[in-house]
Amino acid sequence: MRVAVLLRYLSCQCTPAPFAGPVAALVSLDGMPPDRLLTVEQVLSFIPVSASTWRRGVKSGRFPAGVHLSPKSVFWRVDSIRALLQSP
Repeated sequence: MRVAVLLRYLSCQCTPAPFAGPVAALVSLDGMPPDRLLTVEQVLSFIPVSASTWRRGVKSGRFPAGVHLSPKSVFWRVDSIRALLQSP
């Protein structure tokens, strides 16, 4: 199951747009399937925070937890990032 998800992620040629505010990020996320997995670099192109702020936010529960495909690889689902951007 995890291998199939990873292969589907790697085969997707979608690239996120540079951050231009929540509305622009939502537009570019709309073309992606909700179960697509994003790397932390891709997530940070939509969320204007540093990598260390993102990690602290995930640890504290402010940001969504990632999906662990292996002990050292963490990905985030598009639908959880969409929900984060739409929340007030």
